[in-house]
Amino acid sequence: MSEEAGVKDTKLSLGGQAIAKLLGGKHVKYDGGLMRSGHVEIYGHSTDVHCRCPECHRESRSYHSSYIRTLRSLPLSGKPVIIRLSVRKYRCVNPSCPRRVFSGQVPELTEAHSRRTVQAREFLERLLVEVSSVKGSYIASLSGIPCSASSCLRVLDRLPTFPAGVPSARRLCIDDFAYRKGQDYGSIIIDADSHRVLELFEGRTKDAAVAALEKYQGVEAVGRDRANDYAKALDLALPGAEQVADKFHLVKNCGEHMQEQLKAMSATIIGELEESFSAENPPPPAPPPLNERVSDIRGRKYYGTITERLAMGMSEEQIHRRYHFRREAIARCARDMRYASLLPAIRDAAREGASVATLRSIAGIPAGGRLKGFARWLEDTFPGYGERARRLAREMSEYWTERKRMTSDIVGNRKLKLYVANDQYGVNKKTGECSKEHQTLNRAIQSSATLSELRRFVSSFRKTINGNDPDKLDRWVIEYSASHMKELASFAKGLKADIAAVKNAIIYDLTNGPVEGMNNRLKALKRSMYGRAGNRLLMIKMIHAKTG
Repeated sequence: MSEEAGVKDTKLSLGGQAIAKLLGGKHVKYDGGLMRSGHVEIYGHSTDVHCRCPECHRESRSYHSSYIRTLRSLPLSGKPVIIRLSVRKYRCVNPSCPRRVFSGQVPELTEAHSRRTVQAREFLERLLVEVSSVKGSYIASLSGIPCSASSCLRVLDRLPTFPAGVPSARRLCIDDFAYRKGQDYGSIIIDADSHRVLELFEGRTKDAAVAALEKYQGVEAVGRDRANDYAKALDLALPGAEQVADKFHLVKNCGEHMQEQLKAMSATIIGELEESFSAENPPPPAPPPLNERVSDIRGRKYYGTITERLAMGMSEEQIHRRYHFRREAIARCARDMRYASLLPAIRDAAREGASVATLRSIAGIPAGGRLKGFARWLEDTFPGYGERARRLAREMSEYWTERKRMTSDIVGNRKLKLYVANDQYGVNKKTGECSKEHQTLNRAIQSSATLSELRRFVSSFRKTINGNDPDKLDRWVIEYSASHMKELASFAKGLKADIAAVKNAIIYDLTNGPVEGMNNRLKALKRSMYGRAGNRLLMIKMIHAKTG
């Protein structure tokens, strides 16, 4: 009863009976308590005079000795509580028992080899199934029950996995999940009606699934995805149970095959769209014939003199200085002389609507050369050609831009598969208003025989699988098994191999939605466990957690 850190011990005003009401425990008497610096100490002793041996369970009254146990309990007013409890040791009176001496336990208060009270242990269990061991260790320390992360894991590990026996379930769902995506996988089984997690097991192979499923005899139906291993395992472990393929996975697989066929036939689809576009939008018409004008410079009296001097190698400036002809007249004579021999080739290209740059290359002018003189000559020879060429270039650019938007851009659109799979995609459900993208892509789908066939493939399957007539599925499978489209035929043949489970998807109202929801919950728990997500700990948390 010494002072600690200069703070004088203070007697608690609670009597033994009040403490007993707070802490509980049978066959124990509390002698009182002290308020120490930062914590509360409570003293008591066991009043029981007999106990059963933990090995042979024979009752003994043979007193051996006593000792003080130190226990952590739940805090009082935010202060940690330490209980100093005097307990007895007994001799085992069974001569054949290997245990000679054992300690007595106080019911509802102490447990063998534990330094926490039953209430503190139960509090830790409720806490640790909701949070990670690292967070749990910190929160427990704040609550006055110091506990390392490893000790928290040991507390969890002592919890029983549910169920203790094999539960009675009428319908099951099974699915896989990833411990580490792409590397390690496990499987989860739940009760499809109550959504209880029944089992987690490592692996998703046939043998692992058989070992887990064969204890659930008497099950009427099992929901699964399209995995072959689960189908084979159910045939072996539960031959009397109906297998039900999940509708979501069926429609998803259908869409995936449609998407692969869409990629494989992209060139064909572009050809169909181009043909349809050309039929609805012919290219700009050919330009009217050009009016060619013969330059009047050749009739001038100085034309012969200037051309002779240019042919002799004189420059335009030398001719101007010597003969005093106007520079503009000399330049016109030089242009006419330079391009006269190329006139037939330029005329043919100009009549086809060639651009000024194309005519320049015919004239042999370098790409970086000046076009001023050539453009003037062209305008003199073919009046209005420049404006005509620019207008035609603009019209052709607009035509090819629109053609590309309605052909190759359509096929390259990442949303095309969504519009093919669902003709209501892009339509406002409340107002019925369609987006511009919906209108554009729907028009393209209707103008392409391949896209229309792919849409019919997906929509007819969805209508069949969501209907109530399993016989329609047989007709659908027969129709598309003979399809010339490889991916569509492959999907139909795959359904044929699993036709019973697919028909059951139409008959039964059993889906894998609940197990997918459990998978999401499991992923959240797994990520909160900081790499310590062993199968047993995951199972314990999935069973006992209330919030995660």
